[in-house]
Amino acid sequence: MYRILDGVHRCVAAQRIGLTEILAEIDVGGKRSVPLLIPLSQIFSGKFEISRFDRDRDFNRLLEIMANDIERLEIDAVVLVELQPRYSKYFVRLADVQIQSV
Repeated sequence: MYRILDGVHRCVAAQRIGLTEILAEIDVGGKRSVPLLIPLSQIFSGKFEISRFDRDRDFNRLLEIMANDIERLEIDAVVLVELQPRYSKYFVRLADVQIQSV
């Protein structure tokens, strides 16, 4: 199990378009692994809800990028950290992260 450090919007978008894995780097003591594919079903978030429009982020555009195999390769890998099972109760499964309607 993993917790998202950076990339909640990318993970949610990937799941919403039907992907089962996402390119991620695992943070271990401040050092990141080489990018590897991680199943979205193993990812938890500290955010229970994300915004459709956050800073320069347009979630609808992100959905388009994630759906395009070539464009998806051009975005940064998400950053995850291993999550001990006993702490998972403090986080929400990626599938349960809500998207604000406005």
